[in-house]
Amino acid sequence: MSRGSRSFNTALEEGGITDFRFHGMRHCASTHLRSAGVDTATVMKIVGHKSEKMWKRYNAIEERDLTHAAQKVHRYLHENRPGTLGENSVE
Repeated sequence: MSRGSRSFNTALEEGGITDFRFHGMRHCASTHLRSAGVDTATVMKIVGHKSEKMWKRYNAIEERDLTHAAQKVHRYLHENRPGTLGENSVE
């Protein structure tokens, strides 16, 4: 084991972190970047995915993501229903 590995493992132990996997960091990065609104192509480049199949595998969609999507559609529909367009709009 290299000195860096020993130091990292010591830091994990001192931090009370168990069952750590570097691989899990890729999942977290993919999910958090998407949740932050970063576009798919950029996220794929950052985390090193070459195919959309791998992107989908690493990107976790959670219940709150679905709720946020529904809320966005609701706001959009509320703000853009007939009769809510500005006076200068072309019909």
